[in-house]
Amino acid sequence: MATPVPAVERASRILDLLAAEPAARHRLSAIAQRLEIHKATCAAILAELAAAELVSRHADGPSWSLGPRLVALGAASAGQHRGFAEARHEMQALARELKLGCFVTAPLGEEMVVLDRSAEPALADLAATIPIGLRAPLRPPLGTIFFAWAPDDAVERWLAQGDEPAAERERLRRALHAVRLRGWSLGSRVELQLPLDAVLDRLAQAEEPAQRVAIAMELAELVRREHEDPAHVVDDAAGRGAQLLLAPVFGPGGRVVLSLTLFGRPSRFGPREVPRYAAALVAAARRVTGAIGGHEPVEATGWR
Repeated sequence: MATPVPAVERASRILDLLAAEPAARHRLSAIAQRLEIHKATCAAILAELAAAELVSRHADGPSWSLGPRLVALGAASAGQHRGFAEARHEMQALARELKLGCFVTAPLGEEMVVLDRSAEPALADLAATIPIGLRAPLRPPLGTIFFAWAPDDAVERWLAQGDEPAAERERLRRALHAVRLRGWSLGSRVELQLPLDAVLDRLAQAEEPAQRVAIAMELAELVRREHEDPAHVVDDAAGRGAQLLLAPVFGPGGRVVLSLTLFGRPSRFGPREVPRYAAALVAAARRVTGAIGGHEPVEATGWR
């Protein structure tokens, strides 16, 4: 493992802070205090970042914000992800129309990275926990949206990265199956709600009306319990739970190349709202898929 370079690590943290609140202008003292960096050290790093146009210095205070060079760097980075421009347009429209937050995620090696994010001002606290550039490992249970349509060997490699027992791996396989049947996934800020996926899986396969009604009642009770019991919600650093709805964007080869994700407070993701949000999200993801000439995989996988 490479030895961390303190100046680089601190510069990265400063950029992350400014990116989390891009419309704000931050004073030196506030940056230093929030990141627990000595004020003189923070000033020196900001001066170097400003010389490289990675941050901008404003006369009022003075204060600091993201610099113009990041626009070109961000465009160059995002350009390697096919469909990003189209996904960004849909992301902004979804956030505006549904009054929720939305972000675009892409797989990158063994990680997934947040490429861009849009949210109403009322969701600024939640949005700050999902900064642009945020990375998370593609290890179970994270990454389901990227593996629900994957072939068996890719799924097994993904499952092998986790430390779940055999029974939990089987639940994950069922969750993948349920996501593929529905075309979208429901999760919390950190992990998927696997019990919910399992119930939705049974609902999708039920044939008798009475059976479907019984499972639907079970689903409603599960959703209610997930939102009322804090133990079922993974909270962010500020103690606020964030719910996620994810839909895939497919590339020309049938692989999931991007994910559109809606986020908001758990109270917004009740049993009545989820189907409406999911329909809008999947429609947006399909428009991006169509715009880049993508398609779902033709071959069914063995675990299906």
